[in-house]
Amino acid sequence: MTIRRATPADLAAIAAIEAESFPSPWGEDGYLPELTRPASVFLTAESAGAVAGYGCAFAVIDEAHLLKLAVRPALRRQGIGRALLAALVAALRELGARELWLEVRAGNEAARGFYRRLGFGEVGVRRHYYSDTGEDAVVLVRELED
Repeated sequence: MTIRRATPADLAAIAAIEAESFPSPWGEDGYLPELTRPASVFLTAESAGAVAGYGCAFAVIDEAHLLKLAVRPALRRQGIGRALLAALVAALRELGARELWLEVRAGNEAARGFYRRLGFGEVGVRRHYYSDTGEDAVVLVRELED
């Protein structure tokens, strides 16, 4: 597996993983700004010549926000998500981030468990955050140690 910066050529594969992973997927156009924004870190994990997963985050001063992290369903539980997150954290720290924040659907126990195992703590709830279902979002944060 290779982790590298995402490119425009990856967007179709990323959109396909997105559609398999989220109830309200972003399209390819939703990711275009993240490819060029200096404060964004947009990575892919490539395995056997194909995009297996991706992660996208951005930093503002000393805080970072994880926008998306997804792995092709058939390849989950093989360490790809963990490796992507570790690479994102390293890049965000280089940008000066000291904390990483994210939201996850309240009912997504698999994701909540994944993030808990990686040191994130649940710090709040955003009521009716997801416009497609009205579901709450659980807010998580993790310090990015030196």
